[in-house]
Amino acid sequence: MNRIKIVGETLLGVGALESVKLGAASKDVSMTDADRQTLLRRLTERDHTATYVVIVLTVMHAALFALGMWLAYYYRDNVKAMTLVFGGSILSLLTITRSLRGVWREKCAIDMLAVILPSVSPQEAMKVLIAIYTSADQLGSGFSGGHARKRGSKPEE
Repeated sequence: MNRIKIVGETLLGVGALESVKLGAASKDVSMTDADRQTLLRRLTERDHTATYVVIVLTVMHAALFALGMWLAYYYRDNVKAMTLVFGGSILSLLTITRSLRGVWREKCAIDMLAVILPSVSPQEAMKVLIAIYTSADQLGSGFSGGHARKRGSKPEE
C-alpha cells in the first residue's frame, strides 16, 4: 500500500469521497484531531520505505550510467556495439529516470502534507488532502502508480 492510498482511505473514512447529489445541500466534512494524528502516524511509518526506494533508484541510475560508459569505452572501435550500448543505456536510463521522478514527486508531496497537517485547521486540512489526492495522477507516482480518484469513488483495496 502506498501513501496516496493512505490519504484516500482517510478521506473515505471521514466521508469526503462520498457522492454529492445535485441540488442537495452540501454537507460539511472535516477531520478530527484523532484522524489527523492517525494519518500523520501512518504517513511517517511509510516514509523510510519511500526514502529507500529513492536511494535504490538513484544508485541504479548511477550504476547503469557507469556501465554504459565502461561499455562505450570497451567497444569504442565497434560501431554496431556502440549503437547498442548507447541505445540500451539511454532507454534504460530514461525508464529509471521517469520512475525516480515519479517517486520523488510523490515523496515530496506527502512530506509537504506531513509538515502542513499539524498547523492548519481541520477544514483546511481536508482541502489539502483532497487537492493532493485528486492530483496524484499528475504527481506521476512512479512505481506506486497514480491513484487519483474523483469525488464519489472509493480507493482500491
